[in-house]
Amino acid sequence: MMILNRLCFAAILFLLLACEPSAGTPAFASTASASASAVQAPVASAPAPSQVPSSEPSAPAPSELETVDDEPDAAEPSAAAKAACAPKDPTLKPLDILRFAFTDSVEGKDARVNLSVARPGQRVHTHIVLRNRSGRERCITIELRVNGKSRTTLTQKVGRSWSWRTWGYNTLRQDDRGKLEAIVRDDQGKELQRRELPIVPAT
Repeated sequence: MMILNRLCFAAILFLLLACEPSAGTPAFASTASASASAVQAPVASAPAPSQVPSSEPSAPAPSELETVDDEPDAAEPSAAAKAACAPKDPTLKPLDILRFAFTDSVEGKDARVNLSVARPGQRVHTHIVLRNRSGRERCITIELRVNGKSRTTLTQKVGRSWSWRTWGYNTLRQDDRGKLEAIVRDDQGKELQRRELPIVPAT
């Protein structure tokens, strides 16, 4: 009888221990909560859209630029263009060429048809779009050569502008063959662009 009572007491004690909550459970729950917090933290700390730096270019400073008023086409250098040239000044911001094209003509101050070849006797325009952030009017020279020999040199004004269009032309001779070359320099003597165009008779 005593043995039976001891067995019953042991069985009751075992059942009580088996039903007691495990000491490890709160630790697991705490770890899972910490992990969830770690995953969510980057989302919570992301900057608001207004704080994200913009990739758009900054607007030009008003003191540097003015309303675009492109210089009209001219076969000869104008007095206004020469007057716009800046004296030598190493502190001036450089002029930037945004686009250059050989074209058959200019319409609405833009190149009409870009040329891949020129024909003898054809008038070929050089159309240039520049950016001038130097804070003053500037000028460029466009030298047009045929087979290395200078034919025309134009001086064109470049106003203070984010996008200034100017152009010049050379009329090729009927016996011209080889290549037409355009060299663009700023008023500091820096070469900004050098392009060539083949001169090919029509077949």
